Amino acid sequence: MEMIEADFNTQLAKAVVVFQRLDNVWQSSTLSLKIKLDLYTSLIVSTAIYASETWKSTARICQQLDVFHQRN
Repeated sequence: MEMIEADFNTQLAKAVVVFQRLDNVWQSSTLSLKIKLDLYTSLIVSTAIYASETWKSTARICQQLDVFHQRN
């Protein structure tokens, strides 16, 4: 179980890095909210859940993913 959570935490950390690198995109007033949401979904969420089909979904992982979404 610890391996799954470590894997998940690694993916979340990578997603945070990608999110931070795109700060100029998030701050842009010329891009629409839809484009920003599409980018978030395709780049950030996909990075966060990469290889998730191999994880056993636990309440803790679900909670951490929810917190990740709320922070970003």
